[in-house]
Amino acid sequence: MQTPADLAKITLHEASKGPYPPVGFVPFSEGELGNGDYYGLYWPIGRETNEPIICDMLHDEWRIEPCFSSLSACWPWLESNDGFRGDDEPEPEPDFGIEKFRQAGACLKENSVPQAIALLCEAVESVPDVSTWWTLLGSQYFRERNTASAVEAAIGAYCANWAFGRPQQQALGLLARAAKSAPDSNDPVLNRVGLFDLSFGGNKQNDNYDIMQLCIQDYFQSDEPHLGLQLHHNYAYMMQGETTAFQQRYAFDLQQWQDEHAELCLKYLGDDRKFRPG
Repeated sequence: MQTPADLAKITLHEASKGPYPPVGFVPFSEGELGNGDYYGLYWPIGRETNEPIICDMLHDEWRIEPCFSSLSACWPWLESNDGFRGDDEPEPEPDFGIEKFRQAGACLKENSVPQAIALLCEAVESVPDVSTWWTLLGSQYFRERNTASAVEAAIGAYCANWAFGRPQQQALGLLARAAKSAPDSNDPVLNRVGLFDLSFGGNKQNDNYDIMQLCIQDYFQSDEPHLGLQLHHNYAYMMQGETTAFQQRYAFDLQQWQDEHAELCLKYLGDDRKFRPG
């Protein structure tokens, strides 16, 4: 994965092996809160040759969130606070996904749908991991009767990295609408709409995991294996929260999954997503 500029200015911790924090997240000491939450470098799946964005851990929520477009954008703020977070919020980055999403919301309040769509496209291009961004984009595409783009966004809403926030019911609604709008689609998720939901935990058996595995394998046989990798990560993200007995019933072993995920990333991305500073 691409080494960022200014790397020598921070103190790295061991890279996460996933699924939480997600694979591709490398925490560093500067700006950490002392409660287990850290800033970290993060490379979205498929962006390994790019410099990483900076994300913040919210470990009580089992979530991370994007906060800076790069280490170079983050460092001046940390430096001005002597390596701590300080009391002042960082200045918004006008070209980063967070600000694009905020601007899109403002446009929608003014009923400026085309402008909102353009901003949301920039947001998901900036950070493709956030389900809520894809969900809002898909709903606006449907509003504008741009079915093909709405279908793509609906799939993105489900396959996005759940460590950035799990999909909500609206995402399932988008998928159902997308499946009706594209009945001839060969997409593995669309073809199984109605067979899965977003319920996890509390049961001895959960068919959602079996459906995810089928989708994963189908994506690996398609021209979009990165979606299979994203679902492979989401599968483990949810499975990690299940009981030991449940994991054993599904033959889930964390170490084995970590090794398998690295091998799959190397196969389909040409990069095992293990950061080696160089």
